[in-house]
Amino acid sequence: MFRGGTLGVVLDVVNEDSPSSSPAGGASAEKAAMKSVPASGSPGEVSQPGRRARTSEMPVEWKEHLRKGLPVPSSLPPIERGSRVLTMGSCFANEVRSALIDDGVDVLPRFESKVSERFLWYTPMSLLQEVRLAFGLFRRDERDLWEHLVVPARPRGSRRWQDPYRRLVFADTREELVRTIGEQDRTIREGFEQAGHFLFTLGLIEAWRLPTGNWACLEPFPLDPAKAELHVLGVGECTAAIREIVRILSERRPGASITLTVSPVPLRLTYREGIDVAVANSESKSTLRAAVGEVCRQDPRVHYFPSYEIVTALGSRAFEQDGRHVRHEVVATALDWFLRRKRRPLILYSKRRAKVALLTLVYWEGMFWASAETFVSEEAACAPGIGVLWLAYLFVAWELAHWSVMHRSSLV
Repeated sequence: MFRGGTLGVVLDVVNEDSPSSSPAGGASAEKAAMKSVPASGSPGEVSQPGRRARTSEMPVEWKEHLRKGLPVPSSLPPIERGSRVLTMGSCFANEVRSALIDDGVDVLPRFESKVSERFLWYTPMSLLQEVRLAFGLFRRDERDLWEHLVVPARPRGSRRWQDPYRRLVFADTREELVRTIGEQDRTIREGFEQAGHFLFTLGLIEAWRLPTGNWACLEPFPLDPAKAELHVLGVGECTAAIREIVRILSERRPGASITLTVSPVPLRLTYREGIDVAVANSESKSTLRAAVGEVCRQDPRVHYFPSYEIVTALGSRAFEQDGRHVRHEVVATALDWFLRRKRRPLILYSKRRAKVALLTLVYWEGMFWASAETFVSEEAACAPGIGVLWLAYLFVAWELAHWSVMHRSSLV
């Protein structure tokens, strides 16, 4: 049974026919267990009941987390400016990529632009497939290429070809698509061979299986069961795929660090029938987080970066106006952890506070002029002192309004 308080619990496992299973025996066992746990790492010091031994500065109680404000990473790879980091995953990986480039990190693969909407992998299965492809452990099946009928027909023809392994990679002919895929394969392969750190962002469990048994990175458009079928991944499947990624990288790039994170970007939509998108999103993130947590607990080589927890702790202020994509300044501040430097203050703007502050400022100015007209003579109102008082009054009002609008995160 569980005894103790939040996070600081003592699990007393006893047999029903053992003497300690009685109330008295259970109490004795609990006291013995409490005495055996040091409170703060000091020898001979007895911890308080229901409190966990403190071995670091990380919050172990919820009230401590509320005081600090945002989660603290438990372990971090030694990433600095100039480090070669390969980022791969969902659209949040693009935000991470952009922020790391702005911070002077050498981000791989080297695409034609800072971010590319064409190179996104949302599920653990598509990520594993790309890792195997980069190291020559997987060969493309040309039967997987998608052929689309363009309506109305364009001057260049009514057909268009797409690579289902990567997002938004199109060509007008099959030969042109194969040539483009070959160039992209070389770029990604070079990134895997040169990177000293790997950062993978997991986003979805709604995977799309091709008829050959391989995986598409996204759904076909329009939906066509002959091209790909929806498959909702479970915790076991996600865990196995992530472990295989770690195994391959450990063999092929033994000196490189591996960091996993879960995308905080909610689902745009769900393709599952009879389920609300919010419920599907919660299941998706929970499944991925459980799989990542299991891998990180069992393999000390793998780090976890709590981007999902950081962004969700900030609430709606952390997102753009679409309510899905994370604001660039939030990503940049969170990634200061990776560069192991002093974290920048994070200022977040609140529209609701802005409206309240604006109304307060208008009301304040009106009260000032009303009091001046009522209590100050016309001759005194023209004096220089009144002008100075008016400026000081306005300055104080503006600062208070500005303070009420801006929200400073505790990630500083």
